[in-house]
Amino acid sequence: FVMTHVATAGLLVTAVVLWRATGSFSFAAHTAGLGDLGSGLRNLLLALYLIAFATKAGIFPLGDWLPDAHPAAPSGVSAILSGVLIKLGAYGVIRVFWGMLPSAGTRAELMTWGVIIAAIGTLSAFVGGLTAMQQNDSKRLLAFSSISQTGYVFLGLGIGIAFWGHASLGTLALLGLLGAGFHIINDAIYKSLLFMNAGSILYSTGTRDLNKVGGLSRVMPIASAAALIGALSLAGLPPTNGFASKWVIYQSSMSAGLRFAPFVAAAVIAFFVSLSTLAYALKFYNTAFLGQPARGEPIPLPRTMTVAQASLALCCLAAGLAPFWVLGVVGRVFGAGLSQTFAISAAGGLRTPASGGAMAAVWSPVVLFGSLIVCFLIAELIRASGQAQSRTGPNWYGGEEHTDDEVRFRAHGIYSPFNAAFENIYPHLPIPRLPSLSKARAVLDLDSWLYDPLVRVGGRAVDKVSRSHVGIPQLYMVWQAAGMVIVIAVLVWVVR
Repeated sequence: FVMTHVATAGLLVTAVVLWRATGSFSFAAHTAGLGDLGSGLRNLLLALYLIAFATKAGIFPLGDWLPDAHPAAPSGVSAILSGVLIKLGAYGVIRVFWGMLPSAGTRAELMTWGVIIAAIGTLSAFVGGLTAMQQNDSKRLLAFSSISQTGYVFLGLGIGIAFWGHASLGTLALLGLLGAGFHIINDAIYKSLLFMNAGSILYSTGTRDLNKVGGLSRVMPIASAAALIGALSLAGLPPTNGFASKWVIYQSSMSAGLRFAPFVAAAVIAFFVSLSTLAYALKFYNTAFLGQPARGEPIPLPRTMTVAQASLALCCLAAGLAPFWVLGVVGRVFGAGLSQTFAISAAGGLRTPASGGAMAAVWSPVVLFGSLIVCFLIAELIRASGQAQSRTGPNWYGGEEHTDDEVRFRAHGIYSPFNAAFENIYPHLPIPRLPSLSKARAVLDLDSWLYDPLVRVGGRAVDKVSRSHVGIPQLYMVWQAAGMVIVIAVLVWVVR
């Protein structure tokens, strides 16, 4: 509540300042007014914009509210919060730094703010991803994942804004913006799916603790398959939509070359973050849906819950196998020239031209998916040719037999050495506590001095009125007639 309203206060300050300068609240007027301001005031307003929208988007270190908000909210609300609300923060950055700054700022300011946004995004992706690996609460894990995935969006936006001021890098600028917009849509789809999965786990088992669940694929096979697709999408593995948008962002940053080494370094860090994303995505899926069942009898899911998850899982696959419709929609947002800059087609994939007319990269999801199927069939053929027989035996550890629950691999033991090394990577800032203000608390306690006395007085009045209910209809008619006389008298007095 406090952080989001502080961010809103920053937005109000910028809006009022630009209104005083232009006399209008329209974006066109604010763009012109921003250009007329001095460099110092313009960059101060841009900083307020960025802080406000980064807080709304849940970017580290301004997204500290997100891991506390998701566990407190119902799972359906968490899906909306992650899929819609925090995406509005990214939309705000696009609206200001893409829609206003190129017309109002200088080339140096574009590069500076692009580097700042990309750096914030890279840091958020890194810290959020490593912190998500340490979580055992399913919804806190996904909350830190949202902090990390929004970092990818800011990385793509930063690349697009920074390169837009260079005529020779216009293609990479559009590619970065394209990847950021595409990832906004993709993250909204698979993160909503995963929060619904977390809600299914809570509904079926009564807990969010991944240490206390397991083997749920036996009870909820459709939700398990949807969770697997969502986890692969989150990790950015083909043929899902997460791979499609991350590939575009990687290409925009890696293609800049050593001339823009910070963006290349950001791409390397983002690729490492993808590995950590795969790690905690598998942790979420394996501990909840695979392995031996935990103690207790899980409750099967109703059809309405499974249909919703299956629909989002199909969207993840559709956007990964045929992303060109989504890319076309995102391209129209960032400029009509996108279709001439890139060759986009379902058959040829996405072809990005380099300088001199050469082709920098080609990406075809159909070819990639076909290659994966061929590799899978080869691996399955090799496995089947071994003719190995599976058998079930007792759990034998340390010279003793153990039950399945005793040897079940729990969430807190996964990646424990790695988590110990990065245990304090997410700083927890001390929250100042105000001294006890008894008088202020008494004034703010409306129940004690306003509502409770009104209820008591009203209760006594109702008790007195109830004594007139004696069961005689003629007496009730007398009360009605008296009431009508009083109402008519009041109306006559008011009219006069």
